Amino acid sequence: MERTLSEVYAVVLAMGKEYQIRIPDDVWMTIKEKSDEKYTPFIDENKELKDQNISHDAITFIAMLRRDYWCESEEERQDLIKFFQENEERFNKKLISSTSTKELLRLLKNNK
Repeated sequence: MERTLSEVYAVVLAMGKEYQIRIPDDVWMTIKEKSDEKYTPFIDENKELKDQNISHDAITFIAMLRRDYWCESEEERQDLIKFFQENEERFNKKLISSTSTKELLRLLKNNK
């Protein structure tokens, strides 16, 4: 978990102060304090988040931060939640239609 929080911390720092200040102090301090001090991920600000070398868990955590703290309106928040639900449904359909254990394991591994 510490590596994940290190990645989240680095991404939020790269995003700028406007995003940091919208995270409650206790949440931000937990992210900062629980980060792995020996691991400092490199974030290339010219690349999209999906193209960074960070874990699926960190991306999921950042998506949660977006949902809970960065949406500008309730409508934006609900649209984001709907998007998450649709993605999960698509993934579950892929799992259900998987014909082999090998394919199922590949899908699970690639979705992490």
